[in-house]
Amino acid sequence: MTPRRNKSPEESAKKGYSSFQRSLKLLGLQPEDFGINNKINISGSHAPSYRVGPTFHTRLTKRSSSLENLRSAALSHMADGQSTPGEHLDRRILSNAVYEEWYFQKLEEARRKKKAQELNDQKKEEHIEKVKAEQKQKAEENFNEWKLLKNKQRQQGKQQQGQKKLENKAAEDFRLTDGTKVRRNQEEVFLVWKKEKDKLLRQRKLKQKIQKETVKPDNDKNAAAEMTFNLWKKQADETLKEKAQEEKRRKQEEEEAKKEKERVKRESAEASFCAWKKKKDSELKKKMMEDR
Repeated sequence: MTPRRNKSPEESAKKGYSSFQRSLKLLGLQPEDFGINNKINISGSHAPSYRVGPTFHTRLTKRSSSLENLRSAALSHMADGQSTPGEHLDRRILSNAVYEEWYFQKLEEARRKKKAQELNDQKKEEHIEKVKAEQKQKAEENFNEWKLLKNKQRQQGKQQQGQKKLENKAAEDFRLTDGTKVRRNQEEVFLVWKKEKDKLLRQRKLKQKIQKETVKPDNDKNAAAEMTFNLWKKQADETLKEKAQEEKRRKQEEEEAKKEKERVKRESAEASFCAWKKKKDSELKKKMMEDR
């Protein structure tokens, strides 16, 4: 039977610290600093549990204990060879340190998110302000152009109204100052025009009367001349018609004579060809008989 080996104080301390690996890591204390393997104990043994009552935390502004103090206390505890951390290192202090580390990490994360959101909101606001400024500038430019155009139109209208007023004033002044003289001149002009018109009217009537007296003989002469022309035209048309028929008949006779001449010539040529062919056949037949 082998005697049971007693564990050294340093091994007992390492075993005790191995139950706090997660807490030590969260606080920035690596298990290797205490000579503990970086693995979770999955054996049947469990770390002793300490019942901790409920706690109430308000908003924290700073850490209750620094990580350096916790590191120094843990290393000092290992150097003294204590069997468990609870004999020298208070578990409540370690729990508070773990909570504070988690709290300040979450607080810093919330601050980063808030800052990022504020920066994003600021960029959106700047973009909206930039778009609004561009729209405002464009609207002002359009308004200035419209204003210039309206001012130009208003000035042109004023000039036209001023010109019209001047014309009306000049006409009114002329009517008031020289109206009587103008009316007298107009009456004189009208009398001269009426006198000339009456003179022309009398001359026209006299001319029409003379034309009526000379129109009747002229009409008789025109009727006789028209009858003579119609008679001549009828005779000329008949003469032209007869000449056209005679020319047509002459061309038809010439065409028939030409066809007849061509027929006789063709028959004569055919007869001559037949006589020549008959003569050649006779000579050829006679020569063939002589060759035999």
